[in-house]
Parts: sequence; structure tokens; C-alpha cells
Amino acid sequence: MIHVVTDRCQPWRFKNARCRLCIEACPVDGCLSFNDGALTVDGERCTDCGICTTVCPTSALVLEGLTDGELLDRLLRAVDGGALFLTCSISPAPEGAFPGEEHTVVKLPCLALLKESHLIALVLKDSVKDISLDIRRCGDCKLSTGRPVIEKVYFYARNLLARSGGGGLEGRIKTVEHGTGAGQRPRLFASRKKDREIAPGPELSRRELFSYIRGRAREKAVERVLGVRLENKNPGKVEGLPERRTILMEALRDYGVESASPLGEGEFPVRRLVVGGGCTMCLRCNVFCPTGALRRKDDEKEARVEFDAALCMNCFECREFCPTGALGYEKEIDVGLLTGRGAGTLAAMEKTLCTRCRKPYIAALNRDGCPRCRKKEVLERRIETVLFGSSGAPDEKTIH
Repeated sequence: MIHVVTDRCQPWRFKNARCRLCIEACPVDGCLSFNDGALTVDGERCTDCGICTTVCPTSALVLEGLTDGELLDRLLRAVDGGALFLTCSISPAPEGAFPGEEHTVVKLPCLALLKESHLIALVLKDSVKDISLDIRRCGDCKLSTGRPVIEKVYFYARNLLARSGGGGLEGRIKTVEHGTGAGQRPRLFASRKKDREIAPGPELSRRELFSYIRGRAREKAVERVLGVRLENKNPGKVEGLPERRTILMEALRDYGVESASPLGEGEFPVRRLVVGGGCTMCLRCNVFCPTGALRRKDDEKEARVEFDAALCMNCFECREFCPTGALGYEKEIDVGLLTGRGAGTLAAMEKTLCTRCRKPYIAALNRDGCPRCRKKEVLERRIETVLFGSSGAPDEKTIH
């Protein structure tokens, strides 16, 4: 079952947001829909394929029982240094020519459930020798929207690995697009180390399973009584940042990626922002950014807009909602910025200390003086008009 994290869903948070990627990618008609500005999931139609969780740029959709972090943990437990053959359990593919070495076969609900960070982490952690993505039956599968998603994830992962300074790391990921011909018997060129199937839900022992069921039953009872949904908190993760990006940052840091050849435009779902003329420090980007990649910082000396590329999920909302069109994108980005070095300053404006109220303000945006004092003056004039019938009307045009 797909769960919607409303704090990350842009159309849910802001009615004017135009993102509909999840609905466009969902292979089941009517499974996902917007009703009164809210994204809803039809649990009876949902196949748990996970395609929507991958196309959503802010990870507002999560597959219950198989989050990105849980999926990586299970993949790491399934294979230890050997070759990994990832295939699909929804539309089983016939056995064909497997890699020429001992390998582990892992079946997923759909390969489109994989994120680029999963593939990158498996390679950089040196957990696998090779990863093969079995897409031989994607053309015949009812989940027809899955293949382009898989190919995009494959494209992203290889691009970043090629620029991570490892030399040929991208070659450790490949796709298997052709099986055996009609009437031919499948041939195995290597031994199968083991077969595993990863499905939504916990991997527990018998005792742990019963404890889990009792715990979930208590949660559901509380939810029915309170009429709200209980959320699982994970304080070990960066607040607001999707797991797919946390996984990537940790993998790059552990591997020691500092700086490498830059990623070109469209080669990975991340942007490097620039601020041109027209920025008014209005705080909209700070409010609309779902991961905190863009934020405004203030002190007594200046106000500034900061940007952390490692937190950017390429959702385009900042540029869409900027009222002055001040935000733009650079065509290249250094891979080293994705390790979480911290935020850099995009734009800054100096503050001036008001001689009357002794409070700082941005002189460049308030040429008529301190906005606090001006508002106070207008308020005093309004009170004077009400109490004493002063003919002087407040100049409201100067109020911002």
C-alpha cells in the first residue's frame, strides 16, 4: 500500500503546484487521483509496484513495509560481494543467460521500485561485483510505465558512478534485455548462489512476526479512536530529506568522493541554483522548498539566501513559485557537492541599523527608511484620525 507524506507533496501543500508525475506514471487507472486538492490512493487497485515512489521528485509517496532504506538493507543482506541479478516477481521472466559467475537472484515487486541511490550505494560500498537488471519482460508486462522509469534510474546511476573518480564503476551495472529464443531451453552459465524475494512487509522471525502484528494492531486501534494516522519517526535521518538522497550522501561520503568531473544538465536529478537580479528576499523559496535545500538566513548584518545542492531533488518548485523569476540553473554541478558539504550563499543583502528603533533593516529594499518605523507612523496617524478627526490621511501606498 502506498502512503502519502503530505508535507512533501507539493500539490497537497500548495494548490497551484502543477506536479502530476505520480498519476502520469501509475500503470493502474484510478489508483492515484487528486480529490479536492489532495492526493488519494485506492488501496484495492494498488499493486505495490512502487513506480510512483521513484518518479516523485520529493519522495512524497512511500511503499509501506518497504521504504528505500529497508530495501537497501535487504539487498545488502541478500548478497555479499558476489554478482546480483535483479528481476521482477509481478511478471516473472523465464530463465535465460545469467552472468558468468556465481550470483544471487533477487525478485522485486517491480524493478522500477529501485532508486538510483540503491544502485550507486551497492557499487560504492563494494557489496556486489556486478548488478544485472532483468528487463526482458517489461514490454509484455501490464505495468507498462515501469520500463522508462527503470531506464532513467539506470541512466542516472551510471552517470554519477562514471564521475565519482573510481574509473569504470559504471560498468558494474548493466541491463539484460534479451532472453533465449523461442523453443530454446534456457542456459545457465553460472551457479545460482541463492534466490531471494523482497516484498513489502518486514523480514522477521516467528516471534518477531507476532510481536510486529500485535504492535500494528495496537497502532490501528489508536488510529481509529483518534481519527489520525500515526507516523513512524526516524530521528537518525536528516529532517525533511528523502531516504533516497540520504542513502546517496552516505555512500559518496563513505567512498571518499570529494570532487570529480561535473555532471551535465539532465544527467542526474539535481540542480545547482543561481540567483540573478530581482531577488527581494521574500522567503517564498524558503517556504516552498520541500527538503530545505533553499533557505533564508538573517542576522544583524545581512540577509542571505543559502542553497545546499545535496538536498536538491530537482522538483522545480522554487523556480515555479519565485515571484520575480530571480532563480536560475547552472548547466553543470560538481559531484562533490552531493556529499553534504553544507549550504553556500546564493545572494546576500546588507542591513542598516535604524537610528530611531535601533533595529536592522534591508536598505536596498526599503529606500524610504525603516519599515517598522514607517508602519508605526501610519498606525499612529490612523489612531489620530479616529480619535481627533485629523484631516491628514495616512499614506498607505508606502506600506509593504
